[in-house]
Amino acid sequence: VDCTCNAGSSGADGESCTKCVAGSYKAARGDAKCESCPTNADSPAGSNTLTACACKAGSSGYLDEPCTKCVVGTYKAGKGNVAQCQSCPSNSGSPAESTASTACTCNAGYSGENGGPCTATPSSVI
Repeated sequence: VDCTCNAGSSGADGESCTKCVAGSYKAARGDAKCESCPTNADSPAGSNTLTACACKAGSSGYLDEPCTKCVVGTYKAGKGNVAQCQSCPSNSGSPAESTASTACTCNAGYSGENGGPCTATPSSVI
């Protein structure tokens, strides 16, 4: 009787098994190869279900929805499929796929700490 690899591992029947690498999964026993997580998602090594693939920081999507990159002016710090991209504070913006609130910088004519409130900069008096 040949041994088969468990879910979360791959290899030829009767041979040694290797855990699926991070960013992939395998749901069934047998000699099938590990499958890659969907775009903008990641999983721990040895994952055995598609649901182990979670949206990366800078991307969002709910549970079985595809992960989409955060658009300009938003960010998402953590990994997961529940949190959505958050908007930068008023009068600030961030690049697409931002992974921290500190990526939000004040717009021209405003000042403040990155990720914090931005207030209008008084005009210089000549």
